[in-house]
Amino acid sequence: KVDIPFPFGIKVGCYKSEWFRVTCNKTADGEKPFISSISMQLLNVSFYEGTVLVNNSVIYSYCPSKDRENNEGSVNLTGTTPFFFSHIFDRFMSIGCGNLATFLDSPTNDHHIGGCKLPPCENNMTSIVRCAFNIPSGLSSFVTNIRRIYPNNGSKRSCISSFIVDTRFLDSLEANSDHNATTTNRSGTYVPTTLQWGIPKRGLCELGEESGTLCSPDGRYCWTSLSQMHLCVCTPDTYNDYDYLSTDVCQ
Repeated sequence: KVDIPFPFGIKVGCYKSEWFRVTCNKTADGEKPFISSISMQLLNVSFYEGTVLVNNSVIYSYCPSKDRENNEGSVNLTGTTPFFFSHIFDRFMSIGCGNLATFLDSPTNDHHIGGCKLPPCENNMTSIVRCAFNIPSGLSSFVTNIRRIYPNNGSKRSCISSFIVDTRFLDSLEANSDHNATTTNRSGTYVPTTLQWGIPKRGLCELGEESGTLCSPDGRYCWTSLSQMHLCVCTPDTYNDYDYLSTDVCQ
């Protein structure tokens, strides 16, 4: 039940390169499509936006059970070019109380991207706070570090979660979450996150006489390779929601 358009594909010859090869992996909920190069479940693809929606791991810290006492976690897409987190749709987020969550762009340096100072935990569920901030463009890795800055004082102890999420899905995540579960368990393991695999640029393409042109089965767009890193794409569709996308009609 997932459309897998070019440049992604399952069979040999149907994907642009090994970065875009998709495999069907068995999960507890049945077979799901995964992008092999980054081992992330594929949820949706927008060819014209140059994006792919994936299930991204949630990092948990300071949870009551002993197997969740880790206060640091990371996600690394470095080396898996062309994928990077979309600064247009994604935000860093941390949920919980009584802690300071900081984000760095790499485990090898101390360059801080930002942070969330979560207020002290109280004996009610209103102490579960959600903090979000923008991410820089071109981000392909991050490290989150969480440390307790307020004592428990007998309050309910909360798991702290940190992750990058597509903000278009925040309402559905909120509706499906159980704040009571955050004091003892992980209420969710993955969140929808948008990765860019290309950046649309508006303009005219100069095509050679031998340039092969391919079109999608539904005829919504056509493309041809200009180089290993560039595609020329045209479509009759208009995308009024995104002013950075071309609205030119194919000629």
